[in-house]
Amino acid sequence: MFAIVTDASEWRARLSDIGRHDFYHTYDFHAISADNGDGQPLMLVHYNDSGRVDFIWPFLERDAGKAGKKDLTSVYGYPGPLFAQGSQGDVSELSIKKFLSDLGYVSVFSRTNPFLLSPQKALAIGCSYSGDVVAMNMQVSPDQQLKSYSERHRRDIKRLIRKGCSVEVTGDLSALDDFQKIYRETMVRLGANRSYFFSDEYIRSLVSSRDFDAFFSFTVFEGQRVAAGIFVKCGVLMQYHLGGTLAEYYKIAPFKLMIYHLQQHHASKELTWFNLGGGVGGSEDALFAFKRGFSSDVHGFFLYKSILDPEEYELMTQRKALSVGKSPEELKNSGFFPAYRCSNEK
Repeated sequence: MFAIVTDASEWRARLSDIGRHDFYHTYDFHAISADNGDGQPLMLVHYNDSGRVDFIWPFLERDAGKAGKKDLTSVYGYPGPLFAQGSQGDVSELSIKKFLSDLGYVSVFSRTNPFLLSPQKALAIGCSYSGDVVAMNMQVSPDQQLKSYSERHRRDIKRLIRKGCSVEVTGDLSALDDFQKIYRETMVRLGANRSYFFSDEYIRSLVSSRDFDAFFSFTVFEGQRVAAGIFVKCGVLMQYHLGGTLAEYYKIAPFKLMIYHLQQHHASKELTWFNLGGGVGGSEDALFAFKRGFSSDVHGFFLYKSILDPEEYELMTQRKALSVGKSPEELKNSGFFPAYRCSNEK
């Protein structure tokens, strides 16, 4: 039996029933995303014949088109569905689609978690492979992990240390201004979509959350913070969430020292994986190559894309195409899903 959960306390209880999750699955992160204008928190829950929770899938619900239509999407990052250990429940792609279709949703989009959802179960519920993420095994010794770094990464880290660079880790919100200065400059330099620019309130809520442990990290050179990141620990996983480097220091690669420091500090403790993420759009680009220089461990992540109301989806895509001066086919072939939300805005 499927059910919908929106209450914060029940959401946390259902996560507890599953027994393991990432910060992307938490109510706090969904509430933070809601405050950012991304949609309203909603969790799909499946109970087995014994009344026990054997499957959950958190989403953000958004208004879609006219006449009260809505769709579902995922928070930024790697959320997706979670199965309880040993789950034998009747959770299939068909059953999921029928339940959500009966509720009137136009479409569903979700990223999945590469550490908590097996490829077999991802494929079984209709997900498709999207790309790889690079992760560092935190259960091996620091020295052993360091051996998996590329020669160039090891050389650059040694040079940064010789130059007197250091790493600062803090959960103090007084670091917010410095983080935003570095992060926003980086996003402007990269020509990032405006959705990658996060408000001060978003960052404050992230670092203040009680559902997970989010913190700032900085590489400091000659008394100045020159690279910045936000990292999040939840359960046995640590995730790189946001970060950047000041343009004038980009060539000395100060972010490498930050990753090295965090890996060395947290190795062989309570964590299993430190996820660095992948390339842009799941591609094996320069960003992926940079991350690959830290580890040979890669994990596939999947995407779920489903059209539940084909007629309404087509009408909405046609309306969007007219508004942006393109054909519906161009939007559908853009790689963006759902097509009616495709945008060229930066």
